[in-house]
Amino acid sequence: MNIKQDLYYIYNNIMDTSTVIICIIIITIITVFYFIEDKVYESQRISPVNGSRTQYTVCIQDPKLNRGFIVSLSNVNELKEIQMSLKKADNIYVIEENMGNYYLINNKHKREQIVKEFSFTMIKNIMNKLNTKPINYSV
Repeated sequence: MNIKQDLYYIYNNIMDTSTVIICIIIITIITVFYFIEDKVYESQRISPVNGSRTQYTVCIQDPKLNRGFIVSLSNVNELKEIQMSLKKADNIYVIEENMGNYYLINNKHKREQIVKEFSFTMIKNIMNKLNTKPINYSV
């Protein structure tokens, strides 16, 4: 073999290896994203207030973070309870960010729900996947 053939062989092997590595990285990222999203849906199935199955999906406003978040609840009164707590900043309910995820934490009963920032697409996805309904209610 000559140098030209050797370089061609090395170049092709490196390209093949890097292509495989890139594919593995992409598959890993997609898998991690899938499981993170699945945790969001699983978390949204249980009410952070009383621990029962959720019936409604709503948007709440966190005055501290000045953002809207999607929360799933079992009844309308829970919406009022959470929103009033966030407005009063009494720390019964708080929204905290941890490693890029937001959590609605019930400090009274030690429950939490993974929440997403509000978007029409995300709330539709959550409502469709969980078979929940919207609440037409203002606090």
